[in-house]
Amino acid sequence: MRPTLAFAEPTSADKFAEADSVRARINEMQEQLTIAGENYYKALDEHEAAVQAVADAQARIDEANAQIAELQDKLSKRARSMYRSGQTTALDVILGATTFEEFATSWDLLNDINDNDAAMVQQTKDLRAEVEAAKIELEKQERIAAEKAEEAARIKAEAEQTSKRWKPRCNSLTPRLRRCWSRNRKRHVLPKL
Repeated sequence: MRPTLAFAEPTSADKFAEADSVRARINEMQEQLTIAGENYYKALDEHEAAVQAVADAQARIDEANAQIAELQDKLSKRARSMYRSGQTTALDVILGATTFEEFATSWDLLNDINDNDAAMVQQTKDLRAEVEAAKIELEKQERIAAEKAEEAARIKAEAEQTSKRWKPRCNSLTPRLRRCWSRNRKRHVLPKL
C-alpha cells in the first residue's frame, strides 16, 4: 500500500453549496444594483428639475430686468421733462392759481404726479430685490443641478464597478458547476441560477 496525500476533492454537494452561496451574493448584488438604478434615475430627475428651476429663475430675472428698464425709461423721461420745463413746486401752485378750483386741481395733479413717481421708484426697488432673490435661487439651483449630476455619475460608476467585480466570478462558476454535474448527474439536479 502506497501512502497518498489526503486531499479531498470537492464533492458535488460542496460545489452546489458554493453555487448557492454565490447565487445569494449575486441576488444581493442585483438588489444593490436595482437600488442604485433607482437612485441614479432619481438623481437624474432631481438634476432635470434643478435645471428647469435655473431656467425659470433666469426667465424671472430677464422679465424683471425688462420691467426695470421700462420704469427707468419712464423716470428718466420724467426727470428730463422736469428739468426742461422746470419743476412745479407747491409755491408755484399757490401763487399761480387764480381760483380755488384751479388751485385744488393743480394741487391734486401735483400730488398724483409725485405719488406716481414715488410708486415707480418703489416698484423699481422691489424689482431689483426680486432680481437679487432670483439670482440667489438660480445659483442655488445650479449647485443642486451640479451635485445631482455628480451623484448620478457616482452611482453609475459604482454600479458598473459592482457589475465588473461579479461578472468574472459568475462566468467562472458556470463551467465548474457543469463539470461537477456531469460527473454526478445521477445523484444531483443542477440548481437554476
